[in-house]
Amino acid sequence: MDIAPTLTMYRQTNREFATKYIWWFFLIQAAPLPEHLIGLDPQYYLEVILSGLNKTPGAIAPEALSEYVRCFCCTSTIHGGCEDMRASADIGLEMDEADDRAGNKIVAPVHALWGAKNSVGQLWDVLATWRAKASSTVTGRSLDCGHFLQEERPEETFGELQQFFSTA
Repeated sequence: MDIAPTLTMYRQTNREFATKYIWWFFLIQAAPLPEHLIGLDPQYYLEVILSGLNKTPGAIAPEALSEYVRCFCCTSTIHGGCEDMRASADIGLEMDEADDRAGNKIVAPVHALWGAKNSVGQLWDVLATWRAKASSTVTGRSLDCGHFLQEERPEETFGELQQFFSTA
């Protein structure tokens, strides 16, 4: 949800994407730099990142934000988030490139959803990027929201997933 194929996004990175998706490039830096900087003020970090991605005021409830902050006060949580992003930019890209070289495609049906108010759908033709990676049917559409489809448009997101999985 709210992503084009990662290899495509990295290969087509430009200044606009790098600026709007700063965390992709910040979190992949070698440990402990991002962990240390986030750990200095995890609440500030989360509020800036989440408010930039959320385009529906009030969609992220104060209780949910408090839970994010509570978890991000733990250094292992911060480290785990960084390691997840590092893996996507390292072994994940290596595996995607190997699949590209071998001509491997996704064989399962794909249903892509993205936020119309977020950068992914503005910078990429999301359906075209997934169709280039799949030998199966690719469907999907944008929802009137930012990055957090489940929080910003929960009923629509649920309806899309329910429809897709009932026919897939």
